[in-house]
Amino acid sequence: MNLDKNTRDTPIFASLDPKQFPSVDPESAVTFVSTQMVTNPDNMVLAKELYSSYTTWCELECIKPLTQRSFGMQLTNMGFSRKRRGKGHHWWTGLKLDDNQAFNFSNTI
Repeated sequence: MNLDKNTRDTPIFASLDPKQFPSVDPESAVTFVSTQMVTNPDNMVLAKELYSSYTTWCELECIKPLTQRSFGMQLTNMGFSRKRRGKGHHWWTGLKLDDNQAFNFSNTI
């Protein structure tokens, strides 16, 4: 697939009629974590990578994603915590992407 430079970073739903998508589903974060993540107190994932994975999953599921702030608040409500580590990067503890799950980012580009 050859993508135009101007549309490569545009979410799929951004170019469609907003009426085609339901309002933001606050449960989308819970569903994403329960279906796409492995939870374990020893796991860690970069916050940027986690949110990017979440928004890609939302696009594939035709769900309007939560804002990054709302997504983070939902993760906190689920009992996960965010830490700042080396070079100022934020990490979510207790989570990692499940390598065995349904979507593969390399196939979505």
